[in-house]
Amino acid sequence: MRKWSVLDWLGIGGLLFGAAVLFLNASLKDAPAVAARLPAFVSSSILAYIPLPLLILGLTLLAISSRRKDRAITKRVEQTNTNRLMPQMLFEPPSEYKLLPVGYVLDLAAQLPYVECVFYAVSFYPKVLAVSHFRLSLRVPEGPTLENIPLRNDDLKIDGHSAPMIFCRRNLTDSELKVIPKRTRRDSASFEMFVRATDPENRTLTYGPVSSMVIDGWLNAPPTGSRQGGTTVA
Repeated sequence: MRKWSVLDWLGIGGLLFGAAVLFLNASLKDAPAVAARLPAFVSSSILAYIPLPLLILGLTLLAISSRRKDRAITKRVEQTNTNRLMPQMLFEPPSEYKLLPVGYVLDLAAQLPYVECVFYAVSFYPKVLAVSHFRLSLRVPEGPTLENIPLRNDDLKIDGHSAPMIFCRRNLTDSELKVIPKRTRRDSASFEMFVRATDPENRTLTYGPVSSMVIDGWLNAPPTGSRQGGTTVA
């Protein structure tokens, strides 16, 4: 009750008052002698029409209060998730869409070793955006910079006011494999990105270039003694 708002109090009050009037009407019908001694307004038929509006009003106020609380909770959760996923986005210049990092994977133990990065494409724009240019590079901890990691979907489209998950992936080259540390671990990397997209009216909207942005991920190294990229892993 300490956390009830004004709408909560009014809604509960309306329900209680409507229930009390219903109880009074039923009591007066069962006790006509008592009704005869009460004021004319109390014993009149008008009193029978009061409970329904009170009940409707009370339920409406409670529904509005509940909806406001749900919106406040959702807003707090979204803000918390945004700050957890990408605190540095607060320092980026304003844009109609942003790409928030989810994580990356460097799988050196796969038959064809690869790098994959995952992002949320958060669109604040009301119309569909078609990505026409995408550039991403990942700086591996204690390793090289992996350039030109493409989108899996070349003709990516982002619906208005949406946040789809997008994937960027390519195979690693032999030269990259030689200089990436062969240690299975979780670690943070940094990335650079530039995106260009167009709306149905051919208006060009860009994101970035951004650099030194943090992304958490996982490096999966092959077992010791296996051969990888033509060399034996010690």
